[in-house]
Amino acid sequence: MEIIMQDVNNEIATVIGHALLDYSEGRPLTDDREIVGGVDIVRTAVDSDDWSVAASSDDFFIRAMNGIIENYYDADSDLITALAWAWTNNIVTVDFLNRFKGSAAAVHELIDYIDIIRMIRGRILLVSDAEVVGTVQLIAGLGQEQGLEPLSPTVVSFITHLFKELKGRQTTAF
Repeated sequence: MEIIMQDVNNEIATVIGHALLDYSEGRPLTDDREIVGGVDIVRTAVDSDDWSVAASSDDFFIRAMNGIIENYYDADSDLITALAWAWTNNIVTVDFLNRFKGSAAAVHELIDYIDIIRMIRGRILLVSDAEVVGTVQLIAGLGQEQGLEPLSPTVVSFITHLFKELKGRQTTAF
């Protein structure tokens, strides 16, 4: 049951993230609505300068409107926190995540690397800062082997912070 729920959460995160990015990057605009894992995702477009995408559930609401991310999730958080909900991650602090606010490129990069991060997080027990740095380098290397763009400093900082927060604990939830 846990694996099925995790798959649904991954699908929600991917749909939300890519929907926001499609609009913020000026891709073709359409109106549509879908429900994924209990999350209602609505995209609307009047023209290329007037569009929005919103995702809502009982637990959160996020909206990107004309390239600006507006959101409400536990009052003070941002898009990454909503995505973190979808990924069942309750570890990273809102203060740290706020540095990502409005950064579509960082969100896109994090989505691209999420499977690698999860795989590594579930297998390595981190006990020192040096191991954290080595693990981040391993993630970057695996991503490049898979043809992904090199990790940006913003996402390296995010992953490093995440792993330092979790140092000494081994878990498969990201």
